[in-house]
Amino acid sequence: MKKIFGLLLATAPLFSLAQDLQTVTQNGNTTTLGINVGGNVGIGTTIPTQKLTINGNLGFSGDNVNRYIITDATYTGTGKVTMQAGAGSDGFGGALNLYGHAHDSKPGWVVVGLSASAGVAGTGSEVRFTVNDVGLGGGVDLFTVLGSGNVGIGTTTPKEKLSVNGKIRAKEIKVESANWPDYVFEEDYKVGTLEALEGYIKANKRLPEMPSAKEVEANGVELGEMNKLLLKKVEELTLLLIDQNKKNEKQEQAIDELRKELEKVKSKK
Repeated sequence: MKKIFGLLLATAPLFSLAQDLQTVTQNGNTTTLGINVGGNVGIGTTIPTQKLTINGNLGFSGDNVNRYIITDATYTGTGKVTMQAGAGSDGFGGALNLYGHAHDSKPGWVVVGLSASAGVAGTGSEVRFTVNDVGLGGGVDLFTVLGSGNVGIGTTTPKEKLSVNGKIRAKEIKVESANWPDYVFEEDYKVGTLEALEGYIKANKRLPEMPSAKEVEANGVELGEMNKLLLKKVEELTLLLIDQNKKNEKQEQAIDELRKELEKVKSKK
């Protein structure tokens, strides 16, 4: 088949098809090769709809490093797409590499694979998106998806569904939460005294239920839970202020009554 196919390609400028060529037979086995009058070539099909239509698997032979598809060979390395089944010279095992330029010297190298850009073999349960940027010192892992489903941006070891090592800017972030502290305003909710609160603050240097500075530094802050705690403290302090205001009003009323009694005493003299 290779000889026949090569002969067709070599003599292509010498003839044109008047009708579709459908099959080529070699060594008693029929291999379907379709070439229609429009110039479309089909392998495994006699009705190719594209310039090359393949009905079946496409295999590449060679070592694990150099299995290339060249999309544009006008410049060394330009437009090269590589697919590697095993660990190659770039340190990627099972990777898809896209090269905009010669990847060892210029930016434009993007890798989707199973290992780190530093040449460390992948675990087989993660996918990393790596870009080669000379200004950043070579291959940089920008985006990682672990087998657990955790996604990391700027980190290859995400511990949550989304871990970002860097700043995030957004117009709005919605955090779902349950057990919102409206219960603080129920009649049977007991609020501590200001004296007890003062004692706790002196002993712990923070409000009750709030994490310490060391805990926040080590584990970060859960926005949903922190918002609930902050609102709870505001509501509790609001109740304490309301209670304190009632006490102040009673004290003012008592002072007014004492003042009136004192004026009566003075008027009798």
